Amino acid sequence: MKWNRDISQAPKGGYVTETRRGKNGQEIAVQVYRAPKIIAAGNGKTVTASRWLPEDERGGGGRWECFTRDTPPLAWMLWPSHPDDEVSHD
Repeated sequence: MKWNRDISQAPKGGYVTETRRGKNGQEIAVQVYRAPKIIAAGNGKTVTASRWLPEDERGGGGRWECFTRDTPPLAWMLWPSHPDDEVSHD
């Protein structure tokens, strides 16, 4: 894996529809935001897991988890997947 210094290329995910059971037991469709995890490097030699947090209900723009909008990560790389996720089980 190699660091990418263009944070605009980091995957931000998006909204997906999920089915859940309501209080009355009926299934309802809800929109849920899903973002892949990345490894993010910040100033002060900080390295942490992060994911994109979309705009909040107060109208604030999105930001990376563990970072502020004013101080985003300096670099990123994909979070590794488990080796079994890459194996075909056909």
